[in-house]
Amino acid sequence: SSSPLSSFSSSVPLPSTPLGLRTSHGLALSLSRLASKGVLVRPLSDRFCGLTLRLCERFGRWLAEQAAAREREAKKAAAGGGEREEEAADFSSPSSAAAPSVEALCAAACDAAAVADWMRAGEFARAMRESVGGGGREGNDASAASAAAAVTAAVGRAAAKLDASAASALSAAGTALGLAAAPKLQQQLRGVVATYRMTPRPPPTRPSPYAAAALAEARTAVSELQRKKTFSSSSSAGENAQTHSSLLAAAAVSAVAGAFADTAADVLDAVRRTESSLRRLKNKATTAGGGVEAAAATAETSSSSSALASSSSAPSSEMTDADKIAAQILLDVAAFGRAGRELGGGELAGLAEFRRLWEVASAGNKE
Repeated sequence: SSSPLSSFSSSVPLPSTPLGLRTSHGLALSLSRLASKGVLVRPLSDRFCGLTLRLCERFGRWLAEQAAAREREAKKAAAGGGEREEEAADFSSPSSAAAPSVEALCAAACDAAAVADWMRAGEFARAMRESVGGGGREGNDASAASAAAAVTAAVGRAAAKLDASAASALSAAGTALGLAAAPKLQQQLRGVVATYRMTPRPPPTRPSPYAAAALAEARTAVSELQRKKTFSSSSSAGENAQTHSSLLAAAAVSAVAGAFADTAADVLDAVRRTESSLRRLKNKATTAGGGVEAAAATAETSSSSSALASSSSAPSSEMTDADKIAAQILLDVAAFGRAGRELGGGELAGLAEFRRLWEVASAGNKE
C-alpha cells in the first residue's frame, strides 16, 4: 500500500540527486510535504519549524545509533583477532540486529549531508521563509523580515544537525575499516620483532612490507565506494565527495595508527626491559668472579636470550637488538605515514593517534 504522504503532490521538489537509502528518501519526502503549500499553515509556521528540527534530530539519532553499532562490532572483532562479524548489507530490514556494513553507513551519511544541502539552498528553505512573509500586508515588512531570519536560522540548525550526524557516521565507518586491519598489523609487527630477537640481523635500512600494506583494505574499500559514487549524493557533489572521502580515510588511518602505537609501545618496552635484565645478569656474573654461581648465571643468561644476549654484550658503539628493533619500527612508521597520506588522510600531523605513534617510535630510538 502507498504511503499517505504520496497521496498528493508537493510544491517543494525533492533533492535533485537521488538518495541511496529509502530511510533518507523518507526524511526528504517528509520535509518536502511539511513545507508544501497544501500543508504548511502560516500562523503555525513556528511549530512547523520545530517539527523540521525534530525530524532531523530523530534521523540524526538513528544514524548515530547505526554508527555506534558498526564501531562496537568492529572493536569486538578486533579484540577477537580480526574475526569478521555479522553485517547487514543495507537498512532494508530495520528489525535486523546486525550492525550496518561500512558501505551502508557511508551511504546513509552522504544522504544526510545531501538532504542538509537541499534544506539550506533549495526550494525547501524558500518555502519555509515565505511561510512567514506577512501575507503582503503593509506595515509588516520589519516583523516579516525578522521572522524570515528566524526561520532561516532554524532551518540552518536542522541542517547542521544532519551534517554533524553525517560526519560522525563517516568517522565511525572509517574507524571500523581501520580496526579491521589492526590485528594483522599487530601480528606482523610482533613477527618482525621476534626475527630480530631470535636471529642475527644487520641494522635495518628499509621499512618492513607490512607497514605500507596496513591500509590496503581501507584503500580498497574507499576506492570501491568512489567507484559506486557513494560520496557523490550531494548538490555540491565534487567538494562534498572529497570531504566525505577524506573523513573516512582519516578515521581509518587514525584507528590503525592507534593500534600500531599501542603495539609498538608494548614491544619497545618489553625489549628494553629484557635487555636491561640481561645486562644486570651479566654484571652479576662478572662481579661474582669465577665459581659455580657465575657459571650458573652465565648459563641462564645465554639460554634465555640467545641472540639478544650476545648483542647486549657488544661494544657500546654497536647497535643492540633493541636498538635495531627501535630503528626498524621508526622506518615502518614513516612508511605507514606515507601510505596514510596516499589514502587521503590529509596531513597526518593533525591526527592525534598518528602523532602518538610517531612519538612512541621516536622515543624508542637513541640519539
